[in-house]
Amino acid sequence: MWPSISDISCKSTRLDHALVFVVYSTRPRHFALLDMEIIMFKRLLPVLGLLTIVGTAHAEMKPSIESKILLQSSSSWDGTPYTAYPTGQPELTVRKVNMPPNSSFDWHKHPMPAAGYVVSGELIVEGREGGKKVTLTAGQVLPEMNNIVHRGSSGDRPTELIVFYAGTPGMPISIDAAP
Repeated sequence: MWPSISDISCKSTRLDHALVFVVYSTRPRHFALLDMEIIMFKRLLPVLGLLTIVGTAHAEMKPSIESKILLQSSSSWDGTPYTAYPTGQPELTVRKVNMPPNSSFDWHKHPMPAAGYVVSGELIVEGREGGKKVTLTAGQVLPEMNNIVHRGSSGDRPTELIVFYAGTPGMPISIDAAP
């Protein structure tokens, strides 16, 4: 005797990213029902296997590393070529700068190649001779002027910079220029 639809229940469970349905009878087992369950299970087995493989593969995927060159230059922002690195043992210096709104550095120059990254805000850089200017915003990089007098100013918001210098031990990263 076949059970009526009201005698059959269905439960689901999640196992390793796969949803598994189990059909069972609320009445005592019948051989015909047992055969039907075996046939259903045989049909579902490949699907369940595939879901398990896909779920496991999905769980093992890792985010990929992204890399992007932000600056590669053989000249400063005004087009002046870099001629050489300082001689001697190399020394890298990384400086974090926080500028209040509407503030400026004094006129200065760098005796070594340098690059500045704008983290936030706005940076206006100008050369003293010739009056060239460039404005950078968050995420932009500037190849600094080397041995040329210049200054940087912030805009209407606070500005945060990270500046990288390629010098030698004892070399100053900045030299003040006469006003």
